Amino acid sequence: MTVKDTMRIAYLLDVTSAMINASVDAAKDNYIGRANINSGTYDVLNFLIASGFDLDTFRFIAQPGVK
Repeated sequence: MTVKDTMRIAYLLDVTSAMINASVDAAKDNYIGRANINSGTYDVLNFLIASGFDLDTFRFIAQPGVK
């Protein structure tokens, strides 16, 4: 496994951890809901991030046409 692969896996784990934390914190501050991340878009979000779209994924998911 190369250093690039290791860094990519670490990034995916960090994003996944952040999504879990955001879901738990939704009761205090529903920023995950305002970003249009819900049960209908969560799988698409994870797929796009794993495919390499990184932070552009969140901009895409938050577009009015996706809602």
